[in-house]
Amino acid sequence: MVKSMYISLPCKFENGTLTVKGLGLNGKGEPKEEAFFNAIKAVPELYSELCTSVVTDTSILVPHSKKVYERILELEPLPEDRATKAKKDGLFKPTSEDVLKYGYEGK
Repeated sequence: MVKSMYISLPCKFENGTLTVKGLGLNGKGEPKEEAFFNAIKAVPELYSELCTSVVTDTSILVPHSKKVYERILELEPLPEDRATKAKKDGLFKPTSEDVLKYGYEGK
């Protein structure tokens, strides 16, 4: 028996617009399934992975896919990746966790 892994993405459906922040998608339509399919038309490179997803009231269940996972990390990197990227850029903007851990020194 093979079990499938899924990625659960929170979504919000208000006034006929579905918003999936984890993938940066917005789609309009009624019901929310139609709004989801209108949203994924904007990302043809991920369409085949996303079209088999299940839309629930508060989330979207996507079968695990490397392409989808990389897109999520591109838009919302993990905390350790965020710090590495900030160091590479030469600028470091502290997060709320950094301020709590190290304090804040204002001038």
